[in-house]
Amino acid sequence: MARQGVTTIIILSALFATFCIVGGSEGDQSPFYRNCIDKCIQANCTKGGKFANLSNEHYSTLDSLIGWTCQDECRYTCMWPTVEAFRGRNWNVPQFHGKWPFVRLLCMQEVASVTFSILNFIVQFNEWRKFRKEVKPDYPFYWMWSFYVMICLNSWIWSIVFHARDTSFTEIMDYVSAFSVVTYFLFCFGARVGSHLFRGATVVHACLCIALYVFHATYLLFVKLDYGYNMVVNVSVGGVTSIVWFAWCIKNRKELPHTHYLMHFLLGLWATMLFEILDFEPIYKIFDAHAIWHCTTIPLPYLLFRFVKADCKYLHKEKEKNI
Repeated sequence: MARQGVTTIIILSALFATFCIVGGSEGDQSPFYRNCIDKCIQANCTKGGKFANLSNEHYSTLDSLIGWTCQDECRYTCMWPTVEAFRGRNWNVPQFHGKWPFVRLLCMQEVASVTFSILNFIVQFNEWRKFRKEVKPDYPFYWMWSFYVMICLNSWIWSIVFHARDTSFTEIMDYVSAFSVVTYFLFCFGARVGSHLFRGATVVHACLCIALYVFHATYLLFVKLDYGYNMVVNVSVGGVTSIVWFAWCIKNRKELPHTHYLMHFLLGLWATMLFEILDFEPIYKIFDAHAIWHCTTIPLPYLLFRFVKADCKYLHKEKEKNI
């Protein structure tokens, strides 16, 4: 347990350092890029931000439907010559507006992250279907875990939307929906463990989780939409949640053998977080570390719901014994 705790602390510290270092993007601050943008907007955009020439060869009907503007098109068009200019000087490939340069496919900004988010959604939904077949609504915590799936599915929907089209609105919806999964998983721990402590423990814990979520979401909505701050909060709360769950599994592993599924889920979760530390130029202009992270999370719901189903069945049997 101590070794796992040290590993988690190292990961959290590295993530904190990584996200705090993030500043302005080098690519969009370069004079070459800015001059290109100015010339492109003057040549191709109206004062209202629309295309002066609708026959733009790079602009499709799908691009129009998803909401790409003339300025967005200029940013995308100027990004690639800027990348080549950096490479021509043997400089590292820069980021633009906080993101690596990705090739746009089927009007999607980050096609790999979109694809893997869709696969995560499908796996999560499939595990929920299995859960509903094996666990009845009157089993303990049936509704708690069903609501957890709903929150996860909502989070993956916004992940799909955000990675397809990055705007301030889709960004904040991705952030707050992801944090809802983190805080609800913390609530699940309190509900599962705290129900045996004292009367009303679950209600108190739920209020604290709601307050935490509201505070973070309010900050992002009305104070500052900050990627670094958001990631530090998510990783910190998620790290604490995974540690307390893991400690509970260690303590109850003999009485509850099915906790090993949850332990493997948590270990897998910690391992996948390493891809959030790594940050590299997209492979083939498509696969960056964040996309690969989304890929590695695809099988994790299988492990979590093996635990959830077994735990609900165990608690149901214990309930029947006490009747």
